[in-house]
Amino acid sequence: MYEQLKALLEKTPDGPICDASEIKELLVDCWKEFVGGDAEAMAPRKLRRDIENVSWNAPILKFRIERHGAVVLGSGLANIQEWHVNIPNKTAACKRVQGRRVRLAARKMDTAAMANDLAKLIISQTDDPRLTWTDDNTVRLDIGEIIPESGPKQTVATRRKRFKAELATGLSSSGWVAVPGKVNTFRRI
Repeated sequence: MYEQLKALLEKTPDGPICDASEIKELLVDCWKEFVGGDAEAMAPRKLRRDIENVSWNAPILKFRIERHGAVVLGSGLANIQEWHVNIPNKTAACKRVQGRRVRLAARKMDTAAMANDLAKLIISQTDDPRLTWTDDNTVRLDIGEIIPESGPKQTVATRRKRFKAELATGLSSSGWVAVPGKVNTFRRI
């Protein structure tokens, strides 16, 4: 298949290739022959997806492909990789060129306002289902009730971290501090 790909490209003029279906099929069949082709966990079957922006500038075949590893983990952005395949040298090299939004971004969350509201409840020692009072001076947050575990893990983790930092800042002026070694717990000193 490699020889067929090489012969086809030798007859192809330099520049963008509008219909790359034959090139794609031949490339899939001989992909394992290219040193570097396994970079970024690229496997021949993944090339069957629509490769795009295919161009030939002898001796380099260049294309882009959308990769979905981050999407599977919850991100709304797919990575776009650009591959440069040196046909006579049988080498392939990849670089990430950009991201493409494939899913709507998570709704913005005003963690500062949430922290401000909760700080007022803590300072006034008000009962709330999101707070567990262990004594008059110590409170534990039910962070899952405040910022639910819904959405991409990184988004949830970042929101929680930002919320806790803003809450700590809001509580500090009233003598409340985070309890070292106790997650989501604050104490009045």
